[in-house]
Amino acid sequence: MKLLKSMEELLYEIMTWLVFYPRTLWLSLRHPLRMMDYSNDELTQQVDDQYTDTVSPPLFLIISLIIAHGIEIGVRGQNELIRNKDGLDALITDDTNLIALRAVAYAIFPLIASLRFLRVTKTPLTRETMRLPFYSHCYLAAPYALILGLISLMPVEAPQWVQIGGAGTILVAVGFYVAIETLWFAQHADLSRLRAFGHALRAYVESLMLIAFLFYFF
Repeated sequence: MKLLKSMEELLYEIMTWLVFYPRTLWLSLRHPLRMMDYSNDELTQQVDDQYTDTVSPPLFLIISLIIAHGIEIGVRGQNELIRNKDGLDALITDDTNLIALRAVAYAIFPLIASLRFLRVTKTPLTRETMRLPFYSHCYLAAPYALILGLISLMPVEAPQWVQIGGAGTILVAVGFYVAIETLWFAQHADLSRLRAFGHALRAYVESLMLIAFLFYFF
């Protein structure tokens, strides 16, 4: 009975994602700063009362990567990292490992932004002080990860205008990400727009460097 009850709860939770994931995605794209502030407010509530009308930020990021991965399988089939058994690629033995690796990679963006925020505001680094900005930035990183994941599926032999459109979409996504980061730093770290842009851009570049270092071994 306990097993059946657990399965009942799991099924219900998964089915709620069909409702609350699109809602969370729409709100994160339309009101990103509001959603980031919303995340902070939710973390001050009791655990059972948190994120009752949306998907929690880390889960939102993971589901976005699962969706992108599912579309990738439908379009291209199994990823080369899973098929390749040479070197460290042998560690990626199935789709679950690949999704986990991508989740870690994209979670670097919220992580670095959180560390930069704590440093700018001179806040002591603890698990709790890092949780608030990390969760907030997951709401920003998830749509970014989904967009990049979908654009990466563009075939190499696609027409030139399609490739230009894909490159333009990536630039817009990067610009949107850095712009929202800038506004967030300006609002929460009490900085001028120029200084906030510097910190947002630095956090973004440092994240890219760390991700490049991570994937250098794969």
